[in-house]
Amino acid sequence: MTFLRKKIQEDLPEPLSQKVFQLEEEQAPFEDLLQEIFTSFSVDQLNLVLEFEIENEHLTIERKIILLRRLLKHQDTLLREKAIQFLEPYLKDKLVPLVESLITDPENKIRVRVYWVLAKYTENDELTLKIIDELNFQLEDNEQIFLAAALFQCNNSPASIEMRFLSDFYHQHYFDSLTNDLKVSLTGKRGYAAQIIGLILWEAGIELVKVGSLEGYDMLWLIEKGKT
Repeated sequence: MTFLRKKIQEDLPEPLSQKVFQLEEEQAPFEDLLQEIFTSFSVDQLNLVLEFEIENEHLTIERKIILLRRLLKHQDTLLREKAIQFLEPYLKDKLVPLVESLITDPENKIRVRVYWVLAKYTENDELTLKIIDELNFQLEDNEQIFLAAALFQCNNSPASIEMRFLSDFYHQHYFDSLTNDLKVSLTGKRGYAAQIIGLILWEAGIELVKVGSLEGYDMLWLIEKGKT
């Protein structure tokens, strides 16, 4: 028994846990069960169900996609964010029409993930300036990292507008060219963004800071241009 399966059994009342496990059954009324789960489970319970089902080898990919597509419209920000993240490997470029409308989402995390998907799977000359505007606005590490990766996907030539902006952004917030060192501690505030964006720039041939590599961290997926 997996950890998450056991957690479902222990954390949810039995009638609810049984509904979750019924989703695996081939003959079960999947859509009806899903509707019951969405209407009767709390946000925390849905988060648990999502984490369980994504790792669940007994749930088909087709059913996982149905679950995730429904979560794209959920009112909870974290659930919408996870839905985009988990759907991308399954749908690739087919995710674009499902998330394009979320580019105006009021939540920063959602907009950023959508920009990343669009940069990964589309070619749009207007996208660069929109991502730059968004990056100037974002303060959280993860959001800055995903937008930096989106700029890399738009154009990773060192002389491009994208990489010149990202280099200037890095010097402004993270790197002191006079001391040739970081302005921030890698273990402190903004350290994670300084590390990963530095590696993104390194991948573009702008060699400022290299602490490991994106490949070594198994993060090349972050900057790879999408394939259909």
